[in-house]
Amino acid sequence: ASLPMGYLALFGIIHGLYELMGAFSILYGGLPVSLNFVRLVSLTASFHFLGKFGFCYYSEERERRGRKKAGETKSHEGKKALWLKFPDILLWGWVLLFLIFFRHNRSINEWLVQGEILSRYLLGLPGALMSSFSLMKFKDQRPRDTYKYLIIASIGFFIYAIGVLITPKAAFLPSSIINYEVFYNAIHVPTQVFRTICAFIITISMLRVLRLSKNFTSIRLKAILHVIIA
Repeated sequence: ASLPMGYLALFGIIHGLYELMGAFSILYGGLPVSLNFVRLVSLTASFHFLGKFGFCYYSEERERRGRKKAGETKSHEGKKALWLKFPDILLWGWVLLFLIFFRHNRSINEWLVQGEILSRYLLGLPGALMSSFSLMKFKDQRPRDTYKYLIIASIGFFIYAIGVLITPKAAFLPSSIINYEVFYNAIHVPTQVFRTICAFIITISMLRVLRLSKNFTSIRLKAILHVIIA
């Protein structure tokens, strides 16, 4: 089984747009409601693709192992389909809860904040954890020279998952206890900086893996990565 790097790339690009809009929000003291909605959609879409990255590899790996066992092909194909659909199930669950929250909110801004929290809990957390797990499993199929970078990336995603749990403050658990304000008061570092460090570690590690891997990426992409990393 190979890593579905396209999903990881989409996560990085779309999540980068989300963070860019967040920077503009801080710089200009906020964004219009329409742009905040676009920002929320960007966050949710990026987490959806992150989940696709982790769950797709896991399902492919289960299928590969299932082929080695006689008489279990059909059952493993069914389980593969279920794992592949899991990120989509989580996305529709988020949409449903988001709409339910809309009916119980008078403030649009509060509704969008709650949507962000739900997106992190329902999509970001399982996506980051499954990506961490998949990279740790994938390392066993790769050459030794990429081994340590896959481990670093896996640990980076696990720590990133912890950062995903830290959200804006809301009236429901666990965001009422674990939130930006509590995190900053505890270690005096903004959550955004913490997550950026994790993302930087993951990015450098995965670029190293792509650079060192044979038959894992195209020669043209390797040349581009060589310029970026060198």
